[in-house]
Amino acid sequence: MEISGYGPSEGSSKSVGSDKSSSAVDLTKTFQSIMLVMAMQKEADPIIENLKMEMIPKADAFGDLPFRAYSTKKKGRNFYIIVPGEDTRYSLAKGGHPTNVGTQPAAVATALGIMKFSPDLILNAGTAGSRNEKIQVGDVVVSNGMVKFHDRNIPFDGYDEYGAGNYPTLKVPPELISQLDVKEGNISTGNSFIDSDQ
Repeated sequence: MEISGYGPSEGSSKSVGSDKSSSAVDLTKTFQSIMLVMAMQKEADPIIENLKMEMIPKADAFGDLPFRAYSTKKKGRNFYIIVPGEDTRYSLAKGGHPTNVGTQPAAVATALGIMKFSPDLILNAGTAGSRNEKIQVGDVVVSNGMVKFHDRNIPFDGYDEYGAGNYPTLKVPPELISQLDVKEGNISTGNSFIDSDQ
């Protein structure tokens, strides 16, 4: 089976599993180091607890930056979770500080994680909303191959499509989608909360 992805050169691919006739996918053949980037600590905590991950000391991770890193090793594979942390310049009415959500903290956290841990596979996971009535609370949705921006508008000649994004993601094979019992859909990202169809 082939999973097409985008690494140093667009269109590169990684082989997953040696038996192409089998529906089972053996990720240990290719991905030995997997990094999850998650926007909020509350999203990451259940995975951290379930995998019994340990927080990497700041001195060994990102120093004085607010980003947090967790790691564990399971079945010969290294797992990492990167969380952007909090912005201590601001305070919440209920106490604590707002989380560094948004595309910029995610991009910086991902870049730092790549430089520090050299992962074979990066997953951006977390909670999200949907305007599609077929998507229900609790559904897991994977990208259908592209990620777009839903709030970046550059109304100049040649920049409208650039502003929309169209960034390629790893295309998940249909048999793997069926095996995992997840849904496939259009994924968008941005820095604005969407509360209408407009």
